[in-house]
Amino acid sequence: MTRIVELTEDHISSDQEHTCLAVNQHPFVLPPKLARLIDDQLRHSTPRHSTTAGRRYLLPGQTPDARVIPSASPTR
Repeated sequence: MTRIVELTEDHISSDQEHTCLAVNQHPFVLPPKLARLIDDQLRHSTPRHSTTAGRRYLLPGQTPDARVIPSASPTR
């Protein structure tokens, strides 16, 4: 979970045929529907969902600067 929240646009690469997600330097081809969702997310993300280096998070939360604790279970 801690690695997923750190994914940025730098982890995505694409060409005319495929969109890939790089995990530990290894690119994995994304299914077309997921590739479109990621593309839409990046196209519509706002500056507040950016890192200090200006890269955009793939899966921004409500407060992107807040620390995520994966072991904490949500209350219902």
